[in-house]
Amino acid sequence: MNRRARLLAMVVVVAACGGASARGAPPAAADNQLGKFRFLERVAETSPAVTLDGTIEITRDTVTIDMTPGPCRYDEQSRSSTVLRYRCSDVLITLDRAYPTQRAGYSLFTTVQVSARTCVRYETTAGGGRHCIKFENTVEERRVPRSG
Repeated sequence: MNRRARLLAMVVVVAACGGASARGAPPAAADNQLGKFRFLERVAETSPAVTLDGTIEITRDTVTIDMTPGPCRYDEQSRSSTVLRYRCSDVLITLDRAYPTQRAGYSLFTTVQVSARTCVRYETTAGGGRHCIKFENTVEERRVPRSG
């Protein structure tokens, strides 16, 4: 199952969830898209580990997102007539207005550990050229985008 499908392999939540929420413009969702849906997504290869855990509640005129990390707010800068955008801490959540449970996604920047081979000792040749004679394997941290 791909990340997008896992993110929105949602189960209708019967119990109400508390916490911060965001309200956005009304979607043009079909009746089968209405309800409260739960999602849980572990974003691979992140340090520290990132888990997106929350609910999306869709009514005829409102979409509410409650997620950890949060709080979530509707992105007022969004001008799209087909996509709803929410900022939940450092995570951007996007939902298709017509099919919010099937076409949803996330994007974020995270730190990953990357192995690198670094030269620690050089040698200069008689002709003036320089080449590495000793390498060390190191681990570097890099900020990279992740989405699903």
